[in-house]
Amino acid sequence: MVAEPAQRFDDAQWADVLAAMIDGFDVLLLGPGVHGVRAGTARRLSARLQQRGAVMFTVAGVGGAPGPFGADLRFVATDTAWQGLGEGHGVARGRRVSVQLDGRRVPRARRAELWLPTADGAVEAVSFTVAPLPVPLPAPLSVPLSVPLSATG
Repeated sequence: MVAEPAQRFDDAQWADVLAAMIDGFDVLLLGPGVHGVRAGTARRLSARLQQRGAVMFTVAGVGGAPGPFGADLRFVATDTAWQGLGEGHGVARGRRVSVQLDGRRVPRARRAELWLPTADGAVEAVSFTVAPLPVPLPAPLSVPLSVPLSATG
């Protein structure tokens, strides 16, 4: 983790710091502070990432702006609902989240409902069970056994 000093990094300082991190780590996690990196510097650093076989995750800031680093994949979690919490009481047992994966390497966006986490701390898909609707039976017809027929016209 790199704490940015009070006088913000300029593009050259970001390039030096991130290049050293790419050389030293296989996985990088960058926060919204890297928005000070210029597009050309970001392309050079991305090429260095690919050359080294490293992976970079970026966390979007407020508003979800992507920043200077393009993303091959984008993972977005929305519609969070905790289970087990009541009105000021209860214990959180799990969190149900709608997630979407899209990006340059995904031809069509994928969506899923997940438990993040389940009650035992795992991650799993929400299983949807559909209860069959009760089918009302028609009322029995009361038809007399012999119906007299009448002749018409």
